[in-house]
Amino acid sequence: MLGQKDELFPSNRRPTIAVTVLGDMKGLGVITQEAHKEVGSYAALNKVDYLYTTGELAMMISQAALEQGMSPDNVIHFERLIRKPIIEWPIRKRSSTSLMC
Repeated sequence: MLGQKDELFPSNRRPTIAVTVLGDMKGLGVITQEAHKEVGSYAALNKVDYLYTTGELAMMISQAALEQGMSPDNVIHFERLIRKPIIEWPIRKRSSTSLMC
């Protein structure tokens, strides 16, 4: 269904630590839930080390990744996004209500 998801998780160019940051995918209509869950499952099955999500809909991405076996320590969901340099992002923070980025 999501033909471009391989571009989000390029396995042939995997860095030492794979960090993926995803947000709400709006405007999907009737496939909204299915699409968010599919992306979360895909992230988990493609060995993303850390998954950060932000937004109400993106919570489904995190939940699907956890259901596919990602460690709860490596799946972090934030309700809102606050701008801050990426170098200061929390790597092992278990949960929060705001992502500082």
